[in-house]
Amino acid sequence: DYNKRVNPGYSEYERDTYVSDTTYKTVAEGDFEYTRISWGLRGGVEINPSKNDYINLGGRFGYHERTGTTNRNYDEWIDPGDVHNPYLSNETSIRSADFYSVTLDYSHSFKNKEGHSLSAQIIFDHRVSDEINSNQLTETDSTIRSAQESTEDGPAGRLRAKIDYTLPIGDNDKFEAGFQSRNDLADDDNKLYNYDPDAGDFVLIPEYSNTTDYRRNIYALYAMYAGKVKNFGYQLGIRGEYTYRDIKSENNTTDSSFIIDRMDYFPSVHLSYDFLKENSLMASYTRRIKRPRGWYLEPFITVQDAYNLSKGNPGLQPEYIDSYEMSYQKRFKKNFFSLDAYYRVTHNKIERVSEVYQDNIMLHTYENVGQDYSLGGELMLSVDLLKWWHMDLSGNLYYYRVTGTLYDQSFDNNSTNWRGRFNNTFHLAEFTKLQITSSYASPTVTAQGKRYGYYMFNAALKQDFFQRKLSLTLTGRDLFGTANFESLNEGNDFSNHFYAERKSPMVTLTISFKLNNYKMKKVSNSESFDTDEDI
Repeated sequence: DYNKRVNPGYSEYERDTYVSDTTYKTVAEGDFEYTRISWGLRGGVEINPSKNDYINLGGRFGYHERTGTTNRNYDEWIDPGDVHNPYLSNETSIRSADFYSVTLDYSHSFKNKEGHSLSAQIIFDHRVSDEINSNQLTETDSTIRSAQESTEDGPAGRLRAKIDYTLPIGDNDKFEAGFQSRNDLADDDNKLYNYDPDAGDFVLIPEYSNTTDYRRNIYALYAMYAGKVKNFGYQLGIRGEYTYRDIKSENNTTDSSFIIDRMDYFPSVHLSYDFLKENSLMASYTRRIKRPRGWYLEPFITVQDAYNLSKGNPGLQPEYIDSYEMSYQKRFKKNFFSLDAYYRVTHNKIERVSEVYQDNIMLHTYENVGQDYSLGGELMLSVDLLKWWHMDLSGNLYYYRVTGTLYDQSFDNNSTNWRGRFNNTFHLAEFTKLQITSSYASPTVTAQGKRYGYYMFNAALKQDFFQRKLSLTLTGRDLFGTANFESLNEGNDFSNHFYAERKSPMVTLTISFKLNNYKMKKVSNSESFDTDEDI
């Protein structure tokens, strides 16, 4: 496979920072372009030693690269005062990695009962990545005012293993149990350089250059029992998870270690009741975990531009989500209707936050800001209006509240949010299909302000040839140019308004040709290091 995707756009922001009786004002606007390139080669071998045993050995290797360029016109001045200082900022970033993964799957079906099975999987991933971020601030006469460059490189490896056992009991009941493990390790070398105009070259800044050693081990056991008594169904489950994480960072001045050593439990209860004809009531409670993304934890400063710095937080705790749900479902022929009510609480809520680093320079990082609460309902309808017209409609209305303490200041923000999605599929002919989709997300509050709402309209036309062996799909995303990002962040000593839009519409043409209809018996769920994920 090979993929290249280019996303150009435009962004602007207006910021005030307050130091004593002085206000530093900064405005910026300009174009950006982000490009993703990846290629990979995948292969596998299936072996069936017997009718009841299956083995699959697969592998993949490849390369992925992300590049970004941003050119902004800056203007800064101090109030009181009216002396403007215009600058041009150029920012570039390149992140690339070679990766490979190996997967071994095994499954066994016991002869005594259908559905009685044992399966196992081992996945090993490895990557070697390299990242360069640079920025340059120039005067209107092209004189370099300041420039920085940061580099990051190092290997990373991950080993995952799991065993799952399924035992049917009677006609309707089932018992499942399993074990999962995950072992991650990574070593990163990060360096920061400042431009020295006298030397005409970049000079290393040792106090902002680090080596980081990351280790994490997760071991989990789970058990689940599901059954049905007449019209009443139930499923009870529990998962225990032990995590040990150690992030060590050192430079020529300081050494630090951030350790997580914990045991977590995740219960779940699902109940259902079928009544009348194709009507169901369901209720459930689940507790889940959401771990921080990898770059959220990086304990070093990266210079985005002369006025913006970013830094990870190795002390971040994962989010824990308690979810309570009730729903009603009705099926009629191929159509479907559901109405859900839910209440969700997120503990250790993670948000990207900002603070004044120096004068008009901002530091952006990630923090566990507190808790958030969502109370609302969701409606879904899937129906064939005509033989050639299928419609999907969904709407979500909920009260949202986020509360906690950030930078020693308590906060409590709330909003009434709603989301909607309207999808229409038209079968214009036997081999011709048209799909039109529109969606809207309302504004919502954050720990430091709010995000504005946005609307998106997409369309796709698919034409099949030669009994669907050849397919052409023409897709247009954000046809009206309304899917823009806008936010307002505020603190005691700053206010920052940001706006960004992608150039639209984005039009793609996809061509696919099937040589045959061969399908593997089992598809591995391996995800190589060519995708971002939480650690």
